[in-house]
Amino acid sequence: METNEFHWTDGWYFKRNDDGSVRIRKRTISTDDAPIIAEATIPALEWVSIASHCTAGGEGENYQRVKDLVIPPKHYPTGMGDESRRLHREYLKLVRAQEAGAKNGPEVVRLTDECAAKGIVLVPGGENL
Repeated sequence: METNEFHWTDGWYFKRNDDGSVRIRKRTISTDDAPIIAEATIPALEWVSIASHCTAGGEGENYQRVKDLVIPPKHYPTGMGDESRRLHREYLKLVRAQEAGAKNGPEVVRLTDECAAKGIVLVPGGENL
């Protein structure tokens, strides 16, 4: 299983891509080394349509609300999702260290400068987006 990929049932795996699309694939059995027998990518807006259609109220009422939930916020440039999550995890470690009394100001400055140079904005929960 890859990072941010989850097993649904009977060898079906889903993974959110950085652009909001969803990759689905089927393995012969539910193990990481089993052969993939089917794979497809559902584009972001089509995924939004599916999600809003399956939400109480139907597609018309929920499309924009679900779109805002399904398509990831643009706090990082396209293709930088893994790097953004890594930097967010590092930032959380620095914050926790500060809460425990560490004087790690220079490390925080270095990390936030790296984020700025890469066009990544630190947001709450960004390590999971």
